[in-house]
Amino acid sequence: MIFPVMPNVVSSFLTKPTVQYVTNHSDNRGGTFTVPAPVSPRRYVIYVTSNQSNDVALQSCTINGIQASVASMGNASFACALVPTGTSMTITPVYSTGAGSGSSYTGVVYVAYDLESPIWRFVGFNIGNSASVTLTALESSILLAPAQLDNDNQSASFTTGMIRDFNSDNGNSLGKASAHHDAFDMDQSYTVTCRIGTTNGTGCFLGVGMLR
Repeated sequence: MIFPVMPNVVSSFLTKPTVQYVTNHSDNRGGTFTVPAPVSPRRYVIYVTSNQSNDVALQSCTINGIQASVASMGNASFACALVPTGTSMTITPVYSTGAGSGSSYTGVVYVAYDLESPIWRFVGFNIGNSASVTLTALESSILLAPAQLDNDNQSASFTTGMIRDFNSDNGNSLGKASAHHDAFDMDQSYTVTCRIGTTNGTGCFLGVGMLR
């Protein structure tokens, strides 16, 4: 008796990464932050910034002494490193010009698990009362979207699908916000938009970074 041979099935499934917001602060100079204890050794620590001052490109960044993968676009900068242990993270960014401080910057810390690598697959930046960045979101990729706002007491709203992690103001006519998108099920064209209610000024200084 002859039995049919079962075909070899090659799965294209990619492990979907997860991402978690940790904290934000009022400048882009880095610092020491407490992050949740790792649940696996494939933990990545992510630091993203957006600002409305002069272009300040991130040249390098270490996270607990580990060299991060960095990228910059416009007034937004992004860093990611595989940091498998520890809960106290010292983030040390180095910029093309002096790092800013105070109300003109938003700095945000995230952790992610199960990325393919810490390499940024896309970064973008846009300015406007309805600032938008369009990209091809890859299967199993995540998005991070820090935004600096030119008006305080504004509620920043993001594109459907983006999860707003915080919205705050510093009482000095400036505000801050950030959002992320969980892993995509398939490749698709996607637009990240950040809006605020004011009709004056330039509105949102929106950065967008993609990891997979």
